[in-house]
Amino acid sequence: MYIDPWDYDKSLLVDKLDRLVRRKGDNSIKVYSHIHDYKFINSGGGMPQWDMDYEYYGAETDAQKPGITYDDYINYGLSESRLSDWSSTSPNNQPVTDEFKARYKALEDRLKAENPVLSATLVPIL
Repeated sequence: MYIDPWDYDKSLLVDKLDRLVRRKGDNSIKVYSHIHDYKFINSGGGMPQWDMDYEYYGAETDAQKPGITYDDYINYGLSESRLSDWSSTSPNNQPVTDEFKARYKALEDRLKAENPVLSATLVPIL
């Protein structure tokens, strides 16, 4: 599926930058308009389905998906603090399975390995 921007009228102009483009603290007035070409996959029933894994994580296969999804991040309250090694609940008191803890630990280890300078400055939350 291809979206041709010339098929659209100028009345679709967006007069401000959206949250995906605007930098933090940028309040300047700019004229900007864009059309995002969403990726769709075949859902099996003949209807196209939005490929959330590709759009959110750049994953085209199951092996490329992250261990913790954005939904996990929100549902388990991981923005409040990191997951404790010894607790069976998340920061927002949701029960945590051993399988989820293993996925969380694998992602944490991978991120520390990919960013050794940042991992050395992190202070664990007890």
